[in-house]
Amino acid sequence: MLSGGCGKLLAAAVFTMAVTSPVLAAPPVGTQSNVNLHVDSVVASDTHEGVDNRLASMGPRLQSLFNYTTYRLISHQDGQTQMGTLLVFNLPG
Repeated sequence: MLSGGCGKLLAAAVFTMAVTSPVLAAPPVGTQSNVNLHVDSVVASDTHEGVDNRLASMGPRLQSLFNYTTYRLISHQDGQTQMGTLLVFNLPG
């Protein structure tokens, strides 16, 4: 919970796809590729506390996209599905 309601949830859904078939070759007919998804939910605010250590690799990108001084990881979710199949993630708030 953020004090004073000064935070903003960034549905900073960062998707990292790892396809199990070779990238340059089409998968054989009748087979499906799996996709791995990683979703990070982040709260951004102007409390001058910096970037959560768990977001260190994304910190510069978040700071270049959004004008806040603090970024805190709220949740991290991983999922895997077959290419073209729906995968549902629950976002906080």
